[in-house]
Amino acid sequence: MLRVSMMASGAEIATLRPEEVEDLAAARGSCVGALKEHLELLTGHRRFKQRLLKEGSILRDDAQLSVPMCLDLIILTYCTPTPHHVKTFCEAIASDNSQVVEEFLQQPHDPDMTLLQGKAGLSLAADYGSLRSAKLLIEAKADLNRVDEALSQSTPLHWSSARGHLTTARWLLKSTADARKAAAGGVTPLHLACTHGHLEIAHCLAAAGADIDAAAEAGQTPILAATSFGHLELVQWLVETKADVTKALKDDGLTPLHLACMHGAADIACFLTLVDGTLANAAAMDGVTPLHIASVQGHVRIVSALIDSKADPDLVCRTPSSTCSATALVAAREAGQVEVVRLLMEASAAKPKRRRKAPVQIISLD
Repeated sequence: MLRVSMMASGAEIATLRPEEVEDLAAARGSCVGALKEHLELLTGHRRFKQRLLKEGSILRDDAQLSVPMCLDLIILTYCTPTPHHVKTFCEAIASDNSQVVEEFLQQPHDPDMTLLQGKAGLSLAADYGSLRSAKLLIEAKADLNRVDEALSQSTPLHWSSARGHLTTARWLLKSTADARKAAAGGVTPLHLACTHGHLEIAHCLAAAGADIDAAAEAGQTPILAATSFGHLELVQWLVETKADVTKALKDDGLTPLHLACMHGAADIACFLTLVDGTLANAAAMDGVTPLHIASVQGHVRIVSALIDSKADPDLVCRTPSSTCSATALVAAREAGQVEVVRLLMEASAAKPKRRRKAPVQIISLD
């Protein structure tokens, strides 16, 4: 038999028959480290905090098990590292040196201790894309959703999503990291993936339950973020997944199409006009339409696409380049956009005109 007892109390924790030891060896290996993993299930303490002793001597994790054997178990408390050890640990995470990370955790040290810039070890690993280090930290019970003490209040998943570390993001999600948790300002991991153009990470986040229409405090949704930074494939994917293309920013009421026009993202603007033709005449809070923005900035291709989508060239609003309310044509003329002026004049001329009703004639019977 293989017996494990608590050294302090003498209470028996586990008794394994020879065949059970063989099963353990087949599943996890025939070493002390494998036994510690089994004891995690019984005690709730990760292997990093366990010490197994035989006749008063601590056994290494790679020491082999045999039957019969009687072992004593000690559960250690976390110790406080020196500044030098913290520096070495951070460098090991950055370079994904799993051996040094393992040694640090074996001391044992708290995996959630604050290290650099308000980040704990798992956020650092996610930031650098250090997958081996991340796995060890998760095994040591690092908090998957721990919020950084910095102003951003980011989680490890925010860092991997922003940096584009796909394998690390997948592992965090597999380990049940919260895909919907928001950082400061209501920013979710999906906002960051869309901002930085990481399509595959966005796929993973959505599959893990991320809200594709989550609005940050300013009203920014993932599709608004993707549009602002010109990520066409992400915009197309978000539309395919039924993202709301009509949601607008809170302060000014700008929709994704407004932003595409503002940033000159012609491919995105043309795509959005095909998705929903009503967007072409959507007015922001000051009455500005996508056509006004594109006209003032001289984005000829976008203006042409908007006209094809039945954008009304005669809608009036106040634009930054105009001192009074104006149509897109007037705004473009004031901005010196000659080609746009030509397009708008043609569109206005082709627009059906209202026919005046003939005056009613009163016929006298006298």
